[in-house]
Amino acid sequence: MPKPARSRNLLDFLFDVPKEEFLNDYYPHRALIYHGPPERFGGLEKDPTFQNPEATLHAAKGDYILGFHHKRGSSVQAQSMFARFSALGMLQEGWSLNVDFLDQTVPALGKWMDSLQKDLGLKPGNIFCSGIISPAGSGVPKHFDSVEVFTIQLYGSKKWWWAPATEIAFPGTSVMPGVKNNYRDGNMRPDYYPKDISKEMPKGAKSAVMKPGSAMFMPRGWWHQTYAETLSISLNVGIRMSTGVDALTGALQSELEKLDAWRKPLPLATPEHLASARQHLAALLKDLAANLENFDDKAVHWASKDGPSRPRMGPPK
Repeated sequence: MPKPARSRNLLDFLFDVPKEEFLNDYYPHRALIYHGPPERFGGLEKDPTFQNPEATLHAAKGDYILGFHHKRGSSVQAQSMFARFSALGMLQEGWSLNVDFLDQTVPALGKWMDSLQKDLGLKPGNIFCSGIISPAGSGVPKHFDSVEVFTIQLYGSKKWWWAPATEIAFPGTSVMPGVKNNYRDGNMRPDYYPKDISKEMPKGAKSAVMKPGSAMFMPRGWWHQTYAETLSISLNVGIRMSTGVDALTGALQSELEKLDAWRKPLPLATPEHLASARQHLAALLKDLAANLENFDDKAVHWASKDGPSRPRMGPPK
């Protein structure tokens, strides 16, 4: 594959399919992996930040690092937060490290993500990046994310397993079933999630070894887990797209807040308050249809201009 010209879209050379084919046939519901020359990563493959763990940790933003404990051959799965000064020692103890917000501290990565953002039609707040450092024999346990993720391998090699989750489609929060405390996303699950989920990967899961130059797209709601074959450094770019719930509720709130009647407070301290609130809401709902003219256009506009807020942290891999 020839080196891409600067003027080309990033998605034209990230995988072995053209941008339009990727957007029409894979994004956002179908996984894709491609092993190609690392030179197509636009200089990230040579950036000193990603050539050793010390340099990657030095670029971290913030005082704490998220860690994952999942050694091959061990049933122990754990997640914890470390002070940044102790993270290198935890890596040597077998913990994988999630280094957030590298796009804000590494200029070359920021430019790379700007290109991907434009290719995907995203606003800046809905694309974010984490670096994942894993020692040999360790990785991140089975989980799925509630965002879409692009992964590129920059140093070392890491084996992946992945399969679509049949338990739930398009999840609203991530799940790591083998971990007791989820420090990254919290332990609350929506009511529509099943109560019992196996911590083992599904039978028939696909697998591949990511090496420098490998790129993968992983949709939300797909189970995956990793083990590093050697010391590994990779980048994960998370994509927070609007859902139908986001677009409709966000746009509806934006429209209704313009009307005095919808901003009126509803006291609920007495039986008379409750009766008044029911009467007021009934009147509002009766008139709601009048506020929904051309609402599909307003919802799409809201999703493209405002959209949902970005997650607190990026997804681990």
